Amino acid sequence: MERGLQSCIAKCARVDPAFLSRILNGKKKAGLTSAKNLARATGTDPLLWMERDPEAIEVALKRVIFMRGQLPCQINGVATDQSEAF
Repeated sequence: MERGLQSCIAKCARVDPAFLSRILNGKKKAGLTSAKNLARATGTDPLLWMERDPEAIEVALKRVIFMRGQLPCQINGVATDQSEAF
């Protein structure tokens, strides 16, 4: 995943970029709150972030980008408020 996109997701989801990187590398799984925030920022299901399956996350993100043209956190730059994620 592009570093800029990863930073965008982390900022919008209010998670540490290093934590997100570990999730995307399959070394960590998100807890419920982080999973909900990541799901909101990316337009995906919270369970996806709790399963520790980086391939499934990548496929889901690509699907959202294909269907919507971008992730919710990319609309108008990086959303700074959770309500702006959608």
